[in-house]
Amino acid sequence: MMLFLGAFFVSKANAKINALIIEMTEPDMLATVSGTITSMAMIAVPAGTITVGVLYNVVSPIVTYLFGMVVLIIALGCAVFSKSNA
Repeated sequence: MMLFLGAFFVSKANAKINALIIEMTEPDMLATVSGTITSMAMIAVPAGTITVGVLYNVVSPIVTYLFGMVVLIIALGCAVFSKSNA
């Protein structure tokens, strides 16, 4: 059930992000911007997996959990503050 809900919300967010990118990008730069964002996302997945794996195995599961929560709070704060400033 959680996998379904996660996929549902990701698909909703992905459509809005793509619409925003298309709206804000010049037509001749759209492929470059889209390719760059896709490449960054593909690099972030193994980098995040390595970071979490090293923290979990070398430091402790509690530190890994706290690290994830801090990153999540920072990301949500950036999203909220950038939305309120726009």
